[in-house]
Amino acid sequence: MKKGFTLIELIVVMGLVAGLTSMVTLNLTGSRKRVGVATTMEVLAADVRGTQMRAMAGEGPQEIVFGSDRYTLNPEGFVVTLDPEIIITTTYPQNKITFAARSGEAAGPGTITVTDTAGGVTKTLTVNQYGTARTISN
Repeated sequence: MKKGFTLIELIVVMGLVAGLTSMVTLNLTGSRKRVGVATTMEVLAADVRGTQMRAMAGEGPQEIVFGSDRYTLNPEGFVVTLDPEIIITTTYPQNKITFAARSGEAAGPGTITVTDTAGGVTKTLTVNQYGTARTISN
């Protein structure tokens, strides 16, 4: 009696391994997109709060100017560039949120939406007139 595996058994096992590998790869790709939007939103929310804190600390009025693929923290001029698949839209006039000196109040309430164009994942950051930011998952 010979010991070992037949060719058919080896082919079946290799097919199962290939199928499992492809399923795991597809799952990881989808979760990366969700994490990309979540991370971008966390960084954006921290930047909004930091900009408001600088205005409240007496560094004069502070603003964030949004483009579709980046945003700029002014007056420093620090630019945050996003992944090519992530875009930002906002309801603020001229795509700019301004925080008043000392009070830190926003020029008005509005929303900032971060979207992954490849995966369709969206998160929204709402900022009220007092400058309080809150993240909403869509």
